[in-house]
Amino acid sequence: MKYLLAQMDLHNHTFFHRLSLQQAGYLAVASLLLAILIQIVSHAHAKLPAGTTLTLSDYQLTVRALPLTGITENASGLSHNQDTGTLFAVINNPTKMIELDIHGQVLRHIDLHGFHDTEGLVYLGNQRFAITEERRRSVAIITIGPTTRTSYRQDAQLLTLPLTTGNNKGFEGISFDARTDSLFVVNEKSPRALYQITGFTRQAKAQSVSSLWNLEENNFGNRDFSGIHFDPDTNNLLLLSDESRKISEVSIAGDLLSELSLPRGFPGLLPGIPQPEGITMDDNGNLYILSEPNLFYRFERKNNRERSR
Repeated sequence: MKYLLAQMDLHNHTFFHRLSLQQAGYLAVASLLLAILIQIVSHAHAKLPAGTTLTLSDYQLTVRALPLTGITENASGLSHNQDTGTLFAVINNPTKMIELDIHGQVLRHIDLHGFHDTEGLVYLGNQRFAITEERRRSVAIITIGPTTRTSYRQDAQLLTLPLTTGNNKGFEGISFDARTDSLFVVNEKSPRALYQITGFTRQAKAQSVSSLWNLEENNFGNRDFSGIHFDPDTNNLLLLSDESRKISEVSIAGDLLSELSLPRGFPGLLPGIPQPEGITMDDNGNLYILSEPNLFYRFERKNNRERSR
């Protein structure tokens, strides 16, 4: 298209002499609009600059250790539903989901029948969620509508990976990149591992499972991994560690970009977050953490500043 515009420029003198002044004016305006459209499309598809980061050190605690109503134990994965503006969490025993608002108030309970050891959760869009079952090393896709109160595993779309890991040290967290149809699944430990699954959410004929990098060797100083979130604005991953009490922001290539420690003594965190399990962000960049057994935390950027670039 750019070549076409260049050729038109070269022949403008001859061409315009053959047209009336009004026709030439129309052509000039059309050419200008076409050039502007090319620039708009190119800009819309341009990649973010290298090194784009959330700068986790810019976050501060705004909701601290709020107990979830009606939940007494085993709160785990957490995900933001962009369509409803609410959060969804998964409980591993008894297996259920809950819907809550961004302030941590529980809105609904959803029973999960036939599921076992549900640890990770991510919203896929169109009322679909992906859940991980830790001991089974399975990913299940289910549909949860606005009035759903029960979901059955027999109705789910299932993928089970024959991976060798320690007992109760399997799939802990899951996240999703809609643009590449990629699920990111993090294995807790023994080994610490990060898998990328493509094609499964849309039931493509060609599906693949790969490891982004060796998380045992490149683990950013984390002893385990309990949750994961993919941020579409930066194309980065947030890896949550329970044992290390830390969030690591990393690139898809495995580069450490920023960190947020969650130990005893962190501003507002007294006595600290006990067993952080779930992590997610909303469309405004607010960060949420769910800890076992039932505590809810919310972090916001200091002074509501935009994400660093």
